[in-house]
Amino acid sequence: TSFSPKGAKTIKREFRYWCSAPLNKTEIKFAPSEFECPGALPEFMLASYPRRSAKGTRWTPMIKRYAGTLNELSANEISERVTNGEITAEAVVRDCLARIEARENMVHAWAFLDADLALGQARAVDARTDKGALAGVPFGVKDIIDTADMPTEMGSKIYRGHRPAADASCVAMLRAAGAVIMGKTVTCEFAGPVARETTNPHNPTHTPGGSSSGSAAAVAASMCAAAF
Repeated sequence: TSFSPKGAKTIKREFRYWCSAPLNKTEIKFAPSEFECPGALPEFMLASYPRRSAKGTRWTPMIKRYAGTLNELSANEISERVTNGEITAEAVVRDCLARIEARENMVHAWAFLDADLALGQARAVDARTDKGALAGVPFGVKDIIDTADMPTEMGSKIYRGHRPAADASCVAMLRAAGAVIMGKTVTCEFAGPVARETTNPHNPTHTPGGSSSGSAAAVAASMCAAAF
């Protein structure tokens, strides 16, 4: 089934109307007269989420809630929806990258970031049959924790360009569980007490402190769902 091509706004309005259902209903039925034209189902209709109110449960197109805001979902929401096929890990990472592009010049949360590397990990998660307990969850990793495919510089000029031979155990466990390592977050030098260039995303005249400055700021700014 598909909609007649009446324009995105009209289609979304009709979809919300026809997908209204009381709480005791488990099946949504469409009026055939509203669906005349064969073709591909619009992307925003591929999944929906329930919104309860005093009038019952209304099913709203998921794209209305999620488009461009996947980076704002919690780790639990991301893993559940990626596992269920409602969203993709790649889409989550793209929204995180968009937020980073928009705010990193002010926040300075990242010591290392490779968009292609992050997207490659996300696509690998999407291709997995068993996506793992942390399916598609974007993580930041503090720059004192070893990562085999990214530099670990300890926030220090002494370790500039240092490339570990292997992942730290905690990073390896994240990967095995289906998480996506977005990049390395800014740390105070050797995880000490002296704050660096990272700002508080809620007030750029303040610092998030240390030693996990970048990790705290990245999560607070919705650049990733979680961080070490």
